[in-house]
Amino acid sequence: RKSNRVTVVGAVEKPGTYELPSSSSDVLGAIVQAGGLTKDAGTIIELRHPPTTTSVASQPQPGPDGQLVLASYPGAAPRVLPAHTERIDLEKTHGGENLVVEDGSTVMVMKQPKRFIHVIGLVRKADQFEMPEEQELRMLDAIALAGGRTLEIADKVHVIRQVPGRAEPVVIEASVRDAKQDGASNIRLAAGEVVSVE
Repeated sequence: RKSNRVTVVGAVEKPGTYELPSSSSDVLGAIVQAGGLTKDAGTIIELRHPPTTTSVASQPQPGPDGQLVLASYPGAAPRVLPAHTERIDLEKTHGGENLVVEDGSTVMVMKQPKRFIHVIGLVRKADQFEMPEEQELRMLDAIALAGGRTLEIADKVHVIRQVPGRAEPVVIEASVRDAKQDGASNIRLAAGEVVSVE
């Protein structure tokens, strides 16, 4: 049976070139052949299709019943369709559309983008910090990452949060003292937020 050679790279366990049956050559089958996704794999996949050659030129012509049909001219010069790349988000793909791979295709599984929070103000090391994978980060954790407060009396904290659909960010006022005494006051942070110790 005919098979397609497909290269799988990026955030998969065993990157390499694999042969898939042409009847079932798709992105998910290629990822399974490559041992599945790594833990840092994201949902975005870049699919690069190789150049393809059409052996005949086709033009719509009226058929016997007046309907347009494709008329082929075997003597016409072959046409080469250039290589092209498409980006697929697995979270938004339903029913397998755009998941077919051809002989010579490359499947690139992208890693999850890194997530950062920013800590500024009265801290020892104001900077941006990468958020840990699969683990929540709270306000006191962020201050600890920045080496703690430079003044122990600095109690007021502003958490600056961008809310979808709003032009201006939301500023949440918090207190280090309250956060230490009550877990609910220790605000859970999301990527891109700014913690400012006042």
